[in-house]
Amino acid sequence: MPEVNGNDDVTTRNPHLTAAEDNALSDEELMARIAGSDAQAFEILVKRHQRRILNLIYRSIGDRIQAEDVAQEVFLRVWRAAEDYKPKAKFTTWVYRIAVNLCLDTLKSAHQKQPFVHPHVNSDHPDENDGLLFNHG
Repeated sequence: MPEVNGNDDVTTRNPHLTAAEDNALSDEELMARIAGSDAQAFEILVKRHQRRILNLIYRSIGDRIQAEDVAQEVFLRVWRAAEDYKPKAKFTTWVYRIAVNLCLDTLKSAHQKQPFVHPHVNSDHPDENDGLLFNHG
């Protein structure tokens, strides 16, 4: 895949990365490869950041299974946005913002799905609740 290095020279890299190359590539270089549909670069990026992203999400929403789902969505969005990614800030700042926004969306959605229960309704004794419909005082 052609890529532009710091000197604006176009070079072609080996599509199969060695372990040393995995660690040598910056997040921005990996994103450039991902923009060219490089699945191996995506795998490297996910492995590099998955634990921290998952921990951030788990601390925010408190449910491990849901945190894993949200983390998966974070990385799907990274894949989809790779072509448009502009490294104006650090990659971690960008991906953390995606994670935080998805956490907020998840928490908001969970809050909206909560059933409304009137504070005076006693579900343990339903007969006592009958009068609530007629007695407002």
